[in-house]
Amino acid sequence: MPGIFCLLAASLAVAAPNTLDYGETFESYADGFSMPGTNGWSSGASSNAVVSAGADLVGSLEAYGEACGYPVAANHAKVLKLGVGGTVTNQFDMASNQIVWADCMVLPVHGLLPAGTTGLANRQAAVAFDLDGHPAIWHYDLAAGSNLWSVVSNTTVQAWEWVRLTFKFDYQTTDAINNRRYFQVRLNGILLTHPSAWTANDGSGSPGGSWFAMPSAPNRFGALACSVNEGIPAALDDLVVTTNNPLAREVVVASALGQADPEVGTHAYTYGDNLSLSVTNPVVVQGTSQYVLDGWSMSGHDPSGGTGANIQITLTNDLALTWLWATNNSLTANGTPIWWLADHGLAPGDDSLDGDNDGIPTWQEWVCDTDPTNADSVLEHLYVETAEPGMHVYWKGGVLATQVLERCLDLVGGAGWTPLFTNLPPTSISTNFTDFSATNCSGFYRIEAWR
Repeated sequence: MPGIFCLLAASLAVAAPNTLDYGETFESYADGFSMPGTNGWSSGASSNAVVSAGADLVGSLEAYGEACGYPVAANHAKVLKLGVGGTVTNQFDMASNQIVWADCMVLPVHGLLPAGTTGLANRQAAVAFDLDGHPAIWHYDLAAGSNLWSVVSNTTVQAWEWVRLTFKFDYQTTDAINNRRYFQVRLNGILLTHPSAWTANDGSGSPGGSWFAMPSAPNRFGALACSVNEGIPAALDDLVVTTNNPLAREVVVASALGQADPEVGTHAYTYGDNLSLSVTNPVVVQGTSQYVLDGWSMSGHDPSGGTGANIQITLTNDLALTWLWATNNSLTANGTPIWWLADHGLAPGDDSLDGDNDGIPTWQEWVCDTDPTNADSVLEHLYVETAEPGMHVYWKGGVLATQVLERCLDLVGGAGWTPLFTNLPPTSISTNFTDFSATNCSGFYRIEAWR
């Protein structure tokens, strides 16, 4: 007892096919109106597609409460009732090599899946529902090299339960390796996956994803067909065929500091996407101030706020996320940031001490960007050697301080210090400079540092 199918054919001849964007709610037709011959609809019998305001169909549609909503925000007082034993088709005439979405509400019938390729010739994709209410997807299996039904057994649709069925057909991307085009299916906004589907649709993927290969390799969307071969009638409503993502959701990220992922700005996603939102550097130092990530706030989506540098959500609505920062800029009397002392296990009272016995007090180690707990981390000359011409001067220090190499020819006579080289941060731990002007003379060198 096969159920309802939503089939996409490559091309079928019709006198007046529809163009994109297309939408149909059936609200403008009278109860009992036969759709074949109107607005692109066709069928072998007029009774196969009749507009219905029946309480049994409309009432169960109005009970639909999934967070993804309906394809069309309109009254749902009428639906298209699909009769038993025939196929109803709507034709489309559109450009090739596009991404096309087909979105609709479906009241399916559960039944046996057709054996072999019965009724599926020239179809790009199909969805049916088996006796247990599991969606089954008709596609080409790259591993088996044949067309088959793949049952998504971890999802169940109850009898007389309306669902939102959304196809994404990618005619833009070409899998030159397998000579295939691919599609995705969403049930109530949630992406269906299967071991025989692929993680990518360009030949680079692997099994176990959401991209199903089309049984053929078409370059355009041609028609949508619905069929109920046996059993009770099914129904269809809110049909939309478009090149715009009908389940699009917008994510806006704001952050005054740090590196947000996704980055600051506006991003497009799809309902049901699993998102990981994070800040990769929750501590930022600028000058003498330290900025620490202090949580986040979010509007348009739950939860509205929290702490931590990572958020995992399943996207349902548009959202605006703001990463929040706290400033820590308390200083000692010598100008050393207290947060920097704490990072090295020191207290504010240690500021004037030389805890690592390298001859440099802690507050000067901050200025030089050296480690106050490591005697080997210090700003000092290493050695000077003659060069042809000039002198090579070698020294070491920190990374984040500005270093200036200066020379004085006569310490006694008051000749003064002359800057030779400014080493801007970030600097190397060990640095050298060749003083080409130091020929046939004596002199002295020193390193100054500041932050």
